[in-house]
Amino acid sequence: MARFLFVLIVVAVVSAGCGSDFEEAAVALERNDHGWLVSIDPDEKFDIGLVGNALYPEARWQLSNSDPRIVALDGEEHEELGQDRDDLTGDQRPTVSIFHFSGVELGETALAFELLVDGERVAVAEYTIAVVDEACVVDIGIVANRCGRTIVDQPQALTELDHGYLVALEPGDTLDVMLTGNPQYPAAVWHADEVDASVVNLRGPMHVPASRQPGDWDPGSEAAFLPKWTFTIDAAELGRSRLVFDLLVDGRRVDLYSVTIDVVEDACAVPSNQSSCRS
Repeated sequence: MARFLFVLIVVAVVSAGCGSDFEEAAVALERNDHGWLVSIDPDEKFDIGLVGNALYPEARWQLSNSDPRIVALDGEEHEELGQDRDDLTGDQRPTVSIFHFSGVELGETALAFELLVDGERVAVAEYTIAVVDEACVVDIGIVANRCGRTIVDQPQALTELDHGYLVALEPGDTLDVMLTGNPQYPAAVWHADEVDASVVNLRGPMHVPASRQPGDWDPGSEAAFLPKWTFTIDAAELGRSRLVFDLLVDGRRVDLYSVTIDVVEDACAVPSNQSSCRS
């Protein structure tokens, strides 16, 4: 499941312009694509993968709004994040939900998802799906990989998919943690809650506010319907530090992210979920 979600990030942000040299691949969206318009052909398949909330690991995303005349839900899967990786930290990981869809008839529909805990909505994700005659000639929004693509060149960074993992770094290594906002709580801000300053130096966060509003579909270098916070980790001394980040609304924690940093002499020689020698 985790490998599937890493593929989601790679192929999710694409722009129109047909070409024949691109591998056939379905449109695949994730939570960071919240707000986007996606254009597909009739009968074309696409997937949406959503990571749950680490505060409520058992909570599952559910589809709350769609028009089955426009797109059909072909199936869904729910599994613990990172099932295909060794559990090296003991942190309980949230549930990942994968929804499989296909286009039906020409038209446009909203796809809305919600994450509920005891009847309370704690997260939302929304997309607009347009089923058109030929998605490759549409010059706005997201289209399939087969149409030709422009991948957003993101630096190596940890994201919500790495929650609960052990990351091996060497002294002097630098790595970013990129965390996105929650549209259910527009005023929420990510804060660092726990860090061992004798092992790592934590800088930031650098806050990048949302620069797009619903209806702003023109492709660009950033799919910024959601705000982002970037924290920078500088590996200082040999040792281990657990990093915990809280998403707070008026002092109330509504989400969390944790990762354990192992600063070692040779990151490539130790077992870990991630390391500075990864390709």
